[in-house]
Amino acid sequence: MSIKTKACLGLYVEDGMVKLNGTPFYGFGTNYYDIASRPFYDPNCTDFEIGINHLKEFKIPYIRARFSAWGNEGMDLFWNDREQYWLVMDRCVELCEKHHIGIIAVLAWTTHPFMHPFASFDLPMSFSEFIRREDTVGYQKLLEYVEAVVNRYKDSPAIWGWEIGNEYNLACDVNPLYLQAADLAAFFYRVGARIRECDGTNRIIEHGNSQNRPGSYYLMQLQAKADSWPDYSVWSEEKQDHVMEYDTCDQMAGMMELYDNQYFSMCSTHLYNCTQVLGGKTVTLAEYVEFFVDVCKKMGKPLFVGEYCDDEINGVTQWTPEIEAESLAKFQVLHEAMVNNDVQMAMLWMESNDRDTYYRLNSYHTYMLTRVKEANESFIAAGKQKADEYWNNVTPIFYHN
Repeated sequence: MSIKTKACLGLYVEDGMVKLNGTPFYGFGTNYYDIASRPFYDPNCTDFEIGINHLKEFKIPYIRARFSAWGNEGMDLFWNDREQYWLVMDRCVELCEKHHIGIIAVLAWTTHPFMHPFASFDLPMSFSEFIRREDTVGYQKLLEYVEAVVNRYKDSPAIWGWEIGNEYNLACDVNPLYLQAADLAAFFYRVGARIRECDGTNRIIEHGNSQNRPGSYYLMQLQAKADSWPDYSVWSEEKQDHVMEYDTCDQMAGMMELYDNQYFSMCSTHLYNCTQVLGGKTVTLAEYVEFFVDVCKKMGKPLFVGEYCDDEINGVTQWTPEIEAESLAKFQVLHEAMVNNDVQMAMLWMESNDRDTYYRLNSYHTYMLTRVKEANESFIAAGKQKADEYWNNVTPIFYHN
């Protein structure tokens, strides 16, 4: 497919560098998970502007937001009363135009809104089937939704990039009945092409993957031989040494390349642990990030870290100052690995990342946002982040002063 592109609003990649308004862009942002979609299931929740103002205080230049349902909330409106659906979604874009914050819009955070409502007895709708088959009603509905959202918001200067979905790769090759990596790569190609065609510019598009497992290549090869599959139905980190062999560095690089295609601008990953496995060896996060930054540079594309934080706090039932200090120390290691290894774009993941998180910031969130603020201030001082120039040269579409 040959697609002609025009001048770009938002972020784009040129010569392997993320750029904004013609100059290289370095900037750390945060996930604001429910800003576009929460009013569908919580109609009384309308005061997102307070959270946006807090982010402005911390010099956050852009957010990552879910531009679709998690389950089926709001989707009846989309299919039956689209104007009402847009009234809710428009508010997010309007606020970001008003406050000069860019959006990485995740078009199908999950496939649930398209799998289950359109399933039938003669057309199975497992995740694997959904990704693999183009002839299902649900898949066509997903494309219809993606096209509608892109066409509605592509002319807004607040849309800095498009993302397909959240961490689809983690479903790959962990069970003989599960999704195969090659099928997901083909799905990304098809949907990426459709987004690029609708958008009509070279605005960034990426898949939204998390980091691949350290034995993803091995698991992919094993998937082809289901009779040799170990007796584990669900992946877990505790079982990984028994389930798989670790990939070589070249194989790990190859898995990053597998999911890439001509329509994607960046290579996405999510990072949560201070130590990583690289080529079968335990390494520091800084070494891990350095390796994949180099891998992506050889591909001619930047590494985009769509989520990072210490996720071990998720299981904490009783919060103490000691636990907070330990968690923030881990976060600092993660943060410095991004800053010191030429990662142009990385985004905080702060627990639920919802309206309530940003409405009432606590000391834990404030610490992380302060580190991001410092990084962005250093980028601005070095001339690497000129978002103000961008906003001075664009015209809002949804916000009218």
